[in-house]
Amino acid sequence: MKNPENVKILFNNLAKNYDFFNHVISLGMQSRVKKNCLKLLKISNGFKILDICTGTGDLALYLNKINPNTNVVGIDFSDKMLQEANKKKKNNKNIQFLIADGRELPFEDNTFDVITIGFGLRNIENYERVIDEIKRVLKPQGQVLNIDFSCDDGFFNSVFDMLTRISTIFSSEKSAYDYLITSKKSFLNTSELISLFRRKEYIFLQRKYYAFKVIAVELFRNNKKS
Repeated sequence: MKNPENVKILFNNLAKNYDFFNHVISLGMQSRVKKNCLKLLKISNGFKILDICTGTGDLALYLNKINPNTNVVGIDFSDKMLQEANKKKKNNKNIQFLIADGRELPFEDNTFDVITIGFGLRNIENYERVIDEIKRVLKPQGQVLNIDFSCDDGFFNSVFDMLTRISTIFSSEKSAYDYLITSKKSFLNTSELISLFRRKEYIFLQRKYYAFKVIAVELFRNNKKS
C-alpha cells in the first residue's frame, strides 16, 4: 500500500520542477491534452467545480478559462504544489486552492456540479474511498471526469516509460519519476476503472484516448437520487 506521508513528501520535492518535467516527458503534449479532454464536459454559468489532486493547478485554471462565470476549487495535500498553483492563478477570485485529502473532502453533500481528477487517483492509498467521497459531494446527475495514464499494454506506453527514464537522468528526483512509472503500471486499466465506477453506481458516458493511447479519459454521471 502507498504511504500517504511518503507520497506527500515526494510531490513536495517535485513541485518546483513538476511542470517542466511533465512538459519534457509528454513531448509538449500534456497541456494540449488537458485542454482538449475538458471539452467533454458540459459547463454552464454558475457551476461549482472541484478539481481533486490539482497539483500545480493546470486543470483548475483551464476549467476557469472554459467558463469564467464558474467557481473552481482545487484541492491537494501537497502544500508545495499549491504554492505553485497560487502563483499561476494570480488575482483570479473565481479559483481557490485548498489543502485537503481526497479521502476526506471538506465539503457538504451535493455541493459540486462537476468534479475532475487528473493523474491523481492512482496516487491515493484508498482510491475507492475517494470515489465514494466524490459521489457524496457531487450533485445528482453531476459530471465526473477522470484523466490518467491508460495503464493498458501498448507500444507507446513503453515509449513513454523510456522517455520518463531518459528525461530524469539529470534530475535530483529520479526516484520520484521511477515511482510515477511504478504507480502507472500497478493501477487499474481503463476497463477495470470503468467497472469500479459502475459498481459505485455511476453512469459511464464516454471514454477517450489521447497521446497515442498513453492517456485515457473517462466521463461519468452521478446516478444518485436527489
